[in-house]
Amino acid sequence: MLGLVGFGDDARWEVAREPLHLETDAAQLRAASGSVATAAAGVGPGVEFGSRISEAISSSSEWRLDRGRASGRDRSARVGLVPTAVGATNIDVWLPGGVLFENMMAQAAAARRLR
Repeated sequence: MLGLVGFGDDARWEVAREPLHLETDAAQLRAASGSVATAAAGVGPGVEFGSRISEAISSSSEWRLDRGRASGRDRSARVGLVPTAVGATNIDVWLPGGVLFENMMAQAAAARRLR
């Protein structure tokens, strides 16, 4: 059985559940990115997306993921979600060099180190 896990702001993997990006959409990132949102986003498509990927892996004997690490013979891999969304932001802050792009890349690197 595959697990669905989320990478939290505390740099730990835990069972993924809504609200997936409650901590990610923190006030400091909203302010730094120029977001006009006054509160954190709560619910998004991440958990449903991860669940669908997990179902696809578990029901397919042809699935290949990350150079064959999860295959039809080895379904012990977990699906990891690294939430980095921040609501009501301009696309410019998601381009390379933008505050949210840099945050996203740092979160992804940290998640990869702890897999």
